[in-house]
Amino acid sequence: MLTDPTPRKVIEFAVKTEEAGAIFYRKMARRLSDDREIHDIFMKLAEDEDCHKAQFEALMGNVPEEFAYKSQRERLAVLRATSMSEFFLGEDGLFKDLESINTGQDALKKALRQEKDTLSYYQAIRDLIGENSTVDAMIQAERSHIETLLNRMG
Repeated sequence: MLTDPTPRKVIEFAVKTEEAGAIFYRKMARRLSDDREIHDIFMKLAEDEDCHKAQFEALMGNVPEEFAYKSQRERLAVLRATSMSEFFLGEDGLFKDLESINTGQDALKKALRQEKDTLSYYQAIRDLIGENSTVDAMIQAERSHIETLLNRMG
């Protein structure tokens, strides 16, 4: 879990989240390369995660190092965002039980969970730092990823 969360640390964690997502998607693409459609979906998602990482790195320069909470809502947004870190990097995180993923459906389900949790995390970031075109674009991209995965899952 993030300790002593600040807007900058929350964005830094978003960068790590995108890195982890790209690694996960590339692993799934390699593992499931016999299914061209699944392979291509995961490679596209990995490329998107690389772009998102760069966008968050650029955003990091525009958020304050420290943060004075203006309201209880902001405090709750930080707590919600930091609690998401357990999914991404904790013991039960994204890379747990990868060896048990043997089918495209298994991988799609894991990816869908990742995208839903990432969307929630980015919504918490928006609650924390306010409206921001970069974060809004990330939220839309995560929604698009969810739609892609759901469409493929049937």
